[in-house]
Amino acid sequence: TNPTVTITDDQSGKVTDADSTVEYQVTFSEAVTGFALDDLSIVGGTGSNFVAVSSTLYTFDVTATDDSIADITVDIAGSAAIDANANVSIVATQAKQQVDRTDGTLSGTAAALVTQFNNTGFSYSGDVTVTDAATIAQLTTINAETTGTVTYSAMTDTASNLATNTGSYVTGSIAVTVSDSTVSASHLNTVNGLTTAAVNAAAITSLTGSLSDVQTAYTANTAGTITGLGNEAVTLTDTSGAASDLNTLNAETSGIVNSASINTLTGTLSDVHTAYTANTAGTISGLGNEAVTISSTVSSASSLAGINTGTSGDITLNDTSAALSGTATDLQSGLSGNVTTYTGNVTVTTSTNVAMLKDINDAVSDFKTCASKSASFTGCTADVCSSVILVSY
Repeated sequence: TNPTVTITDDQSGKVTDADSTVEYQVTFSEAVTGFALDDLSIVGGTGSNFVAVSSTLYTFDVTATDDSIADITVDIAGSAAIDANANVSIVATQAKQQVDRTDGTLSGTAAALVTQFNNTGFSYSGDVTVTDAATIAQLTTINAETTGTVTYSAMTDTASNLATNTGSYVTGSIAVTVSDSTVSASHLNTVNGLTTAAVNAAAITSLTGSLSDVQTAYTANTAGTITGLGNEAVTLTDTSGAASDLNTLNAETSGIVNSASINTLTGTLSDVHTAYTANTAGTISGLGNEAVTISSTVSSASSLAGINTGTSGDITLNDTSAALSGTATDLQSGLSGNVTTYTGNVTVTTSTNVAMLKDINDAVSDFKTCASKSASFTGCTADVCSSVILVSY
């Protein structure tokens, strides 16, 4: 038959600093050979002083790990020894010994503390100090395993977990590091509001949310209450937005600002033109079919042309009365299509042909198109020239 094996020790209570070494006995049911210290699997301490007392009885010591509450466990696998008939020994039942070598205080990394608590057979009553950044899950485990005070100064977790703040661990001046790469700006702002310490956002490579939420995050980054932002790709969720806000955001990050959700864009001629210029350059993406409202005077035909080229949507001009001048190409491009009819005087400053002049004039009410005296034009046919008034030409 296969030899059986039992493991016993000399301590009935917890192992403490007063007696930190446990003496173990291994007893086989019959004489065996081949059993040695390296056949023992020891966790929670260090084995030593292995002695073959006889062919059936072996002893060894285990010194419990200092400042630990993790149980000492000893296992002996099958086939650790063999009898005279070549029968191998069977697996031993695990020996487990409780340990408390903390003197009432326990410290360590969050992961190490969780491991200890998961491997202890009693409820700890001492104080615990976490020496590194802990997750909410780790703090929850540690806090549940001790009736003492848990002290920590830093946390790391996903923005969602930190914002939800189960257990209210994010508080006071706790330093926080966001661990995930794709983050909602609203979650990041919530976390920033929970602690007076800086929130490290350097791991973030993609930020999503409304223009307002994203801009709030970058404003906090400038102020130093959030750190590490500046090269993220940004995906906006708004359907409408101010061009000035979009431009400000574009300047805050070297990543691409995805504006595909926006279907209405408002702002001054300059701000809207800047946004479409950035879209053409690729630092903003997703623009191209928005309805646009220009809130300012149209002071540049080239800017209006750039906007009209940039979007297939309607362009509403809040002020159409100011005098406008520009090249024939810019005026034709800027005033064509779904643009509010212009009511102010329009002056073409470059050479043109009458067909282009007619297109411009058709976009202006009351036939106010004026070709500059210094400009020349060609292609005057009866049907074209009859619809164009040339003022002071």
